[in-house]
Amino acid sequence: MECLGVLALAASLKQQSIDVEIINLYEYHHGSAPDFEKQIGSIKKVIVESKPDVLGFSTMSNNLVIALELSQRVKLELPEIVIILGGPGVSFCAKQTLEAFPQIEAIIRGEADHAFPSWIKDLENGNSRYNVKGLVYRDNDRILDNGWPDPIVNLDELPIPSYELCSKHIEYEEQPVLLEIGRGCPYGCVFCSTSKYFSRKFRVKSIGRVLKEVKLIQEKLGNRPFNFNHDLFTFNREYVEKLCEELLTLDKPPKWGCSARLDTIDNELLIEMSKAGCMGLFLGIEAATSRLQQLINKRINLDILFNRVESAVNQGMSVTLSFIVGFPEEKPHDIATLWHHIFRAKSISLENVTTQVHVLVPEPGSKLLDQLMNQLVYDETGSPGHSNFPPSDWRGLRDIIKTHPEIFPAYFHYGKMPTPRNYLLKYVYLNHLVSGPAAHSLAYAYSVLGDIVPQTLAKKIKLLEIPKILWPLTDYAEAIKSTRDIVDSLFTQDHNSRAMYDSILKAESAAAEIRKEKEDHFVLIDVMYNPIDLMARMRGKEWDELGVVERNRKIVVYYNKENEDADFKEIPEEIAELLSH
Repeated sequence: MECLGVLALAASLKQQSIDVEIINLYEYHHGSAPDFEKQIGSIKKVIVESKPDVLGFSTMSNNLVIALELSQRVKLELPEIVIILGGPGVSFCAKQTLEAFPQIEAIIRGEADHAFPSWIKDLENGNSRYNVKGLVYRDNDRILDNGWPDPIVNLDELPIPSYELCSKHIEYEEQPVLLEIGRGCPYGCVFCSTSKYFSRKFRVKSIGRVLKEVKLIQEKLGNRPFNFNHDLFTFNREYVEKLCEELLTLDKPPKWGCSARLDTIDNELLIEMSKAGCMGLFLGIEAATSRLQQLINKRINLDILFNRVESAVNQGMSVTLSFIVGFPEEKPHDIATLWHHIFRAKSISLENVTTQVHVLVPEPGSKLLDQLMNQLVYDETGSPGHSNFPPSDWRGLRDIIKTHPEIFPAYFHYGKMPTPRNYLLKYVYLNHLVSGPAAHSLAYAYSVLGDIVPQTLAKKIKLLEIPKILWPLTDYAEAIKSTRDIVDSLFTQDHNSRAMYDSILKAESAAAEIRKEKEDHFVLIDVMYNPIDLMARMRGKEWDELGVVERNRKIVVYYNKENEDADFKEIPEEIAELLSH
């Protein structure tokens, strides 16, 4: 699932007290490529009909071009509107953005919690010479720069968000609520802009304030799960332990997830977090070897990786491991080790361990971009908002991106890298196969053959057939076939294992086809995706849990949005044949 995410803030200056309306403009896209003009047009329509005096976009590097395009279109219909941008997407290129895009009046760098309302008050009072830290703004033909704001030291001073507004945008029962628990990372990874954006100042809200927000959200939205948002939630162990203690005192202790750094957690802390309701853990591993860890200044101890993953899974947590390929000093050994880590981690739990593989992005504000700015290359493989928009739909935006590498570096890549660009993109796609359409067949092959599977896939990546990159990521047929050919050659004389591998792969392919057949008025509830689990269930086990009455080759459960009825789809012959063995 890909999303185009832009947050708009419409502030009315027509009242003495500033009325701020939050318009959530997230559009989620499932499977097929969305129509760019339709999506942009619908967002513009919402904004224009609300007729705000001020329009603000919070930007990331991947949606800045969307915010600029929307600003231009809104400005044509509401020429008097004042448009301001903020967020990490524009903070490091504020002056360049104002110089290149006249539809934008102002930009706030860094943490805007104090700067934005101060600027609004100045605007309301007719003051055009703003003395607001963090503001970069247009003054006739000049662009004035007030520098960066000071980091907000006491996060408890910030107003509590209007969480009740989230109720309009809850799409499913277990959708987590995002609760910002703190800011800032004290580390200095060369590829990341987070530490610079937050001035490397680690801060957290007080435990009393966090509990207050938890109770408020439960009161307004029910006992929903949480994501405690902080790039490094577990940095202060004493804080985490105390928060866990206090969460258990609540009438309804919530389920929650967080981001952590590998060397800030151990088995004892994971046990305490699990008791307090932690269900999910995100770990940014990035580099798979100690040598590369040192070079990128991440410096985590990889020797403890699998112990920590296994401990978290044993406590009932889901674990996401994030890796990056394409570092300047990368060697074949680094790539091979990365795939070893992925396969071994997934062998701990295929269902509870998720892996991500990202191609290194020239991130604004990062040390690496400062060093390699003159090496940026554009090859049109990334799309606005990291969405599934087909390239024909955003040709005009591509022209804007190519013209301004200093504003949109995240759409470029570093040239002269040791690993060819097309291989990096194939590694990303291979992880999609390992995580989804070919997960169980590859896991089975790994259980039989061991590290020869990831080693061979890494070496023979040029043989992997993939559809045109990212437009859209739905047709895995050729990739599954080429992966099968590579893995099949490893079984040599082991005919029984080869037959089992092929059977599982056929079942996965059939299930993938079923997933593509979902109609707009149905929501897919469940596909019996694990062929081994499927065989057990089809033989009469655990059917009551699914609510499936008949045991007659039904594999897919749909939920009808219109009639609130369930509908079932028969399994294809490939799976029926597998079940008869």
